[in-house]
Amino acid sequence: RVQVLLPSKDGEKERLATQPSAKAFEFDKCLGPDATQEDVYEACNMEALVDAALEGYSITLFAYGQTGSGKTHSIVGPRIGQAEGESAADVAAVTPEDGVLSRAFAYAFAAMQGPDDVVEYSASLSCSE
Repeated sequence: RVQVLLPSKDGEKERLATQPSAKAFEFDKCLGPDATQEDVYEACNMEALVDAALEGYSITLFAYGQTGSGKTHSIVGPRIGQAEGESAADVAAVTPEDGVLSRAFAYAFAAMQGPDDVVEYSASLSCSE
């Protein structure tokens, strides 16, 4: 049994289940079925994570959930594997359907192209599904 805690309107936590054997979990954010890819990106606070990565910290984006629940869609979006034959500009342009990772890349590479000539960046990525 799982006891989920959701924020109430007055900021206090409300328990949905009261079984003494239930485990309690808290969530920082809970997005509804109408949430957009941009909503997910913002809820994950990705720009702060990317900024930290650009300062030299390692960051991890981790998605967990049931098979078919939309993890890959949320992380990558529908364009996975569709870059073949597209121009670099087309691939780099963020669309409303793009997931968290595509948006984070666009933000990171835009930040790396900034006016600061003192910093030299080297980027690497590991991805596992």
